[in-house]
Amino acid sequence: MPNSKVPNYVLASPWDCEIKQEARQATIVKLYHKVFGDSIPKDKQYWTMAGAHFDKDGQPLIGELGQILNNDLIIKTQYYGVDRELSIIEKNKQLFPSVNWIHGDFVEVMTEHCVKGSFNPAIINYDGVMQPKYGTKYLKLILRLIDYNYEDVVMLISNFVLVNPYRKCEMLSYTIEDTLNQLMKIYTIPDHWSVVPHAYEYGGFSHTSRSQMGVIVFIKRKHNIKKLQFSKTRDLGIKDSYVKHLI
Repeated sequence: MPNSKVPNYVLASPWDCEIKQEARQATIVKLYHKVFGDSIPKDKQYWTMAGAHFDKDGQPLIGELGQILNNDLIIKTQYYGVDRELSIIEKNKQLFPSVNWIHGDFVEVMTEHCVKGSFNPAIINYDGVMQPKYGTKYLKLILRLIDYNYEDVVMLISNFVLVNPYRKCEMLSYTIEDTLNQLMKIYTIPDHWSVVPHAYEYGGFSHTSRSQMGVIVFIKRKHNIKKLQFSKTRDLGIKDSYVKHLI
């Protein structure tokens, strides 16, 4: 049976707030329009870490789903929202029944669909809430899944906590450049990936704490999964950052 208690991160995180909407608009909607066009192809999918699309009173929010739909990037059946919290998924299903809401771990669910032959993303939004030390390890799993199993074009958005909101010290503060360097230490990125040179930073906000967030966007072109290419002298550095000071 689903847990009837409202999870803490529904109460703590304003998923519908202006800061979050501006970040999505810049890193997902506007960027996809600029690189690819008005909307994703009809046979493609939009994968994301779902989160709650309702407030503490159980009332629906616009959230990520509404924002992406309102910008005509997708239609409802193209949206695949995954969350580990069963009560989140059950409530989202109740409020938005025509959407694909899936309970489970993000990478594991995408892997299952890949094995079944039903994984066909145009956009993957890894909306993580971890600092780079751990968030890059999870991003590595996503990259590896795509690199060895999915040939087509993908826009991959990755979100990290750059400044720990609960323990403010230099050892727990990172830059976008630090994050990318951390990823490259643990995963050799094939040539079919490029990094959008303008990263996005914004002030994360919750009802109890503040943090600094950073977004790195990767673009994958078509590649042969049986013959990956790697260049020894590749430069994936972020040239500069579009920094949005919202704290």
